[in-house]
Amino acid sequence: MKIGIKNFRIFDKETNFEIRPLTILVGPNNSGKSSFTKFLMLLKNGYDYLEFNINDDHNLSSYDKELNRDSGSDELKLNFSITDEKLLSKQVDGSITYIRGGKIKNGFFYNSL
Repeated sequence: MKIGIKNFRIFDKETNFEIRPLTILVGPNNSGKSSFTKFLMLLKNGYDYLEFNINDDHNLSSYDKELNRDSGSDELKLNFSITDEKLLSKQVDGSITYIRGGKIKNGFFYNSL
């Protein structure tokens, strides 16, 4: 599985992560380790609406405060690619753009392979 994030906290440009059953995040301070894990916690309630302030798990205050300050954009983008490792014949790719309030502006999903 691959996940790409753009315009969330430290990630001003699209940054992609390869996720495996065991994934270890390493890097210097302020490289995005905590930001990435907070984004995953934000998605645990579903991708169709990003709910800030719903609980203390991710400690994210609001959509506007978690956008990258340097990008100048108010859109947050999520890209993903999921492959069925057992069959290697099914893959789902998608891209979702969120706008103020964590609502979906547009998104698409498609199967490949």
